[in-house]
Amino acid sequence: MDLTSQPSPPGQPAPQWDSVPAGAAPASPRGRAWAAIIVILLAAIVVAGAIVVVVLRSPIGNVYFSKTAYDTTSGTCQLNSPVTTISASDRVYLVAVFADTIQAQDDYTLEILRNGVSLGTRNVTAEAKFSCYVEQSSLGPLSPGVYVFTFRHNDKIEAEGTLEVK
Repeated sequence: MDLTSQPSPPGQPAPQWDSVPAGAAPASPRGRAWAAIIVILLAAIVVAGAIVVVVLRSPIGNVYFSKTAYDTTSGTCQLNSPVTTISASDRVYLVAVFADTIQAQDDYTLEILRNGVSLGTRNVTAEAKFSCYVEQSSLGPLSPGVYVFTFRHNDKIEAEGTLEVK
């Protein structure tokens, strides 16, 4: 479209930005349908990718385990190289990313099961507001079995994770 052209005479429609240039064939309905499908697919791929990134970067409600201690300089609530299986001779550390923020003076519990049998429950009163629990000391040694670590607050599971010890 030539932007320097004169305005349309009275009674004539103004030129449209999406009008077909002189000498060009108008897009077919089939071509427009394919273009629309491609745009929708690209949008779906972008949205799906964003969801995957959010889910992978938001470990809310989970307990994670690692053979290396938590890096206190990281500023995140994540362990390096998380694992789900260890051997009985390995040291293991945990980080629990709570679904909610625990307020100072709130009570919460940690229950540990091994092969479906409770090894006990520890009741704790929070000293400060937090949503990330970091165990700086190595757990164990742990006997072989499947362990489930569950943190609860007000009868709600805040974080849970499973560790297999071989």
